Amino acid sequence: MLLLLHRHQVNISLSTLKRRLRSLRLKRKLTGSRNTISSYNDVVNAIITEMGCSGRCIGHRSMWYRLKIEWGIRFPRDEILRLMRIVDPEGIRVRKRRRLHRRRYICKGPNKVWHVDGYDKIKPF
Repeated sequence: MLLLLHRHQVNISLSTLKRRLRSLRLKRKLTGSRNTISSYNDVVNAIITEMGCSGRCIGHRSMWYRLKIEWGIRFPRDEILRLMRIVDPEGIRVRKRRRLHRRRYICKGPNKVWHVDGYDKIKPF
């Protein structure tokens, strides 16, 4: 902040500076080859490779995390979602449909099937 005041004659608080940096999505530049990938082609290729093996049924948050940890790719999560919608639109639709999956029970009589849920806490009594 002293640099802004002395060089550019801008006097703002630290919280305002942080808020403006966050709104512009500006962060520190990470050094090293593992932390920077600049082209969309590299990210798309990594997504396609992950979807070819075990990443077929994961969502965009898990894909973002996997790309960050295993591939060393730093990329915005909303951009990962947009690229996944382009690369695999059918997979997105399938995962979206199964978001709220209700269970159906068929049992022979009363007290044959019990569903125990620790969060329920005798809600419907």
